[in-house]
Amino acid sequence: MYVGLIARRYATALYAFATANAEADRTCEEVRRLTVRYREHPSVRTVLFSPVLHADEKLEAMRRLYGGRMCGSLERFIRLVIDHHRERYLHFMFNSFIGIYEYHHNIREATLATAVPMSDEVVQRLADAARKKTRSEIRIQQEVHPELLGGFVFRLGDIQIDASIAGQLERLKREFCGGPNRIV
Repeated sequence: MYVGLIARRYATALYAFATANAEADRTCEEVRRLTVRYREHPSVRTVLFSPVLHADEKLEAMRRLYGGRMCGSLERFIRLVIDHHRERYLHFMFNSFIGIYEYHHNIREATLATAVPMSDEVVQRLADAARKKTRSEIRIQQEVHPELLGGFVFRLGDIQIDASIAGQLERLKREFCGGPNRIV
């Protein structure tokens, strides 16, 4: 069966279950935290994928990875995944759940790449402007890329605004040199 389909079905079920239990917000925060830790600790995959270990041991490994008490919806979900031998897809399920949560709560992720770090005030103004245009909550992730030389590259979904000096120089180069993108 297709990995994306499995992940999407389980993530949809988790979202519906967490919403019914009024734990959707908490579940999303815990899933985000688990996703980061899952990436940081590859040894957890070895434990989860082991055919020798019992389901209780695998669940305990996830509890330790989380570092505290998970909400009931998430713990029951992880137990269900382990019981149905779908541990290999857990990371994909988590990522799919985050996407479903953000869709239902009208949250959009954006990336702001700059040559030097931007002040929080400037980032907030940019987020406010994007919020007005999209009527969505915008979460901006900042990236520093010195090769941009100055300016910024803002990415929101399939929209990209390249106001960087490196981008402007590249456009000038194509225009003057008549590169492969030249329109005749």
